[in-house]
Amino acid sequence: MKNVWLIIIALTLLSLLFSGCTSQTQDDEFKSLLSDTITQFSVQNEKILQPYSGMTITDLTAMRSFAEKAKSIAQQMKLSDTGEKARDIYLQALDSTITGTNLLINNADSTSGKIDTTSPATTNFINSQYNLNTVADIMKLPK
Repeated sequence: MKNVWLIIIALTLLSLLFSGCTSQTQDDEFKSLLSDTITQFSVQNEKILQPYSGMTITDLTAMRSFAEKAKSIAQQMKLSDTGEKARDIYLQALDSTITGTNLLINNADSTSGKIDTTSPATTNFINSQYNLNTVADIMKLPK
């Protein structure tokens, strides 16, 4: 009978140990991804204020590629309740960026590789920046 109780206690301790390991969240990794995104998308603020300064297709493609990769990474993260709420808004920011860059790339002059104005995507960039700032506030990311 003693052995049965020892086995039950051992199994209970092991299950508690492993359940503790699997319930860890990736909030710190999400904060790091958010910080990288804010840095990568800082050019959007410039384009909101100066839409006629233009961009290159290469820059837009790099921005879109970063957004797509960040979206894929964020969707796979296991986050706390607060992180989950923040991630939903973060994904909206990435979607706004992807939509805006696609719009500009589709209207680009393929011979020069440049976009004269980013004004068609200004609303998308504003939404993206607003959402990123909201997520930074939720996650208490230092500014």
